[in-house]
Amino acid sequence: MKHLFFSVILATSLSATAQDLLVADFENLPFASETTVGEDGTNLEGFFQSGPFYFINMSQTVESEWGSYFMMEGFCYSRSKARTYSSATYAVDQFNTLTGSGASQSEGFGVCYGTGTYSLTADASFLPQTCFVTNNAYAFSSITQGDAYARQFLFDDEFVLTITGIRGEEVTGSVEVCLAAQGAAVFQWIPVDLTTLGECDEVQFSLSSTDVIDLSDYGMGISMNTPAYFCIDNFTALPGSGSAIASPVHRLTPSRSVAEIRALDGTLRPSLSPGVNLVRMSDGSVRKVHK
Repeated sequence: MKHLFFSVILATSLSATAQDLLVADFENLPFASETTVGEDGTNLEGFFQSGPFYFINMSQTVESEWGSYFMMEGFCYSRSKARTYSSATYAVDQFNTLTGSGASQSEGFGVCYGTGTYSLTADASFLPQTCFVTNNAYAFSSITQGDAYARQFLFDDEFVLTITGIRGEEVTGSVEVCLAAQGAAVFQWIPVDLTTLGECDEVQFSLSSTDVIDLSDYGMGISMNTPAYFCIDNFTALPGSGSAIASPVHRLTPSRSVAEIRALDGTLRPSLSPGVNLVRMSDGSVRKVHK
């Protein structure tokens, strides 16, 4: 498994041409009028498409006895030019990069949030080549300054993006990218070589952090404190040998309900309260919800 930080080598296929490349650049996607985030992260019906690739989105409006609220999860897309994060404007700032643009100064880019595993896939198999990633403004702010939920990173802390290739049910390869380590954090778009993933019909993305909280006593397990966001742009691949063996494209948002709400110290809450809430869903997953 490769472990990459800041400096990565961009691979070039000698046999590939510009016409061969399959590209997801997050440009030319529909944006609601006067907004900077595609569909405001909502109504993506389980996925959206950029180029030939489908990006899984599991966002939903949750209805509960404590009221209704929007829960972002998985991929969405943004063209926000803002570079900073404030908890007062969390609903908008969670879709900001530090660069104010996509890779190579483009407008569109992808944003992923969640402590689970989130996928991109296609109708036919493909050979991943490269992508660009960077820290989301919220994650960067938390890593470098701390917040109400997470601590400022220490020298030994790490924030890692793991990118895994899947062919059918088999793992084809994996690449790790350190988004923060050794007292520093990525603040610009960096290229990632994905050629070691081989032929895939799905690529999975997941985040991990050394800043965690143990909520096992409350049935929530180990939860990552660091905001689970990253940004992605210009995912490229070459065509594979044929049809995808298995594809999660049609997996829409599962039906879930709220099981319980707790404060950061584990105290049970009767409803969402101002600040950060820990929300356990009926499927056992745990989310941080801001109010």
